[in-house]
Amino acid sequence: MRVSATPLIELRSACFGYDHTSVLSDVNLTVRQGDVLAVLGSNGSGKSTLIRGMLGIADLLSGEVALFGQPRAQFRERWRIGFVPQRNQLAGSLPVTVREVVESGRIVRHPIWKRFGAADRAAVANALATVGLADLASRPLQSLSGGQQRRVAIARALA
Repeated sequence: MRVSATPLIELRSACFGYDHTSVLSDVNLTVRQGDVLAVLGSNGSGKSTLIRGMLGIADLLSGEVALFGQPRAQFRERWRIGFVPQRNQLAGSLPVTVREVVESGRIVRHPIWKRFGAADRAAVANALATVGLADLASRPLQSLSGGQQRRVAIARALA
């Protein structure tokens, strides 16, 4: 596998916040392909704001954020980013199967009117196998434990 020289994520003097109020300031970070990153800190220290800022959910008040070498505001290849939220919100009242939830992670890869093809089905099967849930693909999501539902969320991000 060829490793790209372009950073996947790059923050330069980034300041993130909400409603023009700074929560994190002067953040500098470079994440390259193959890097493993752990974000640690006490409650309220800005860990979630950092992730939200990189994704464009929190406001970038100053500085720069680049995703795959492109400024965040110009980045359009959202399918390249998988995100697993801190709180599990997958098990709502919708009667969906594990496979359907993982398939929903593929929607950003093509127009809504286009049906899933062989590559989509293979990606979903691979993601389910990776998290050890291939045998539960047809089960209702609500029937799974909290830990299994978390693995479904990870499979959705991988798909």
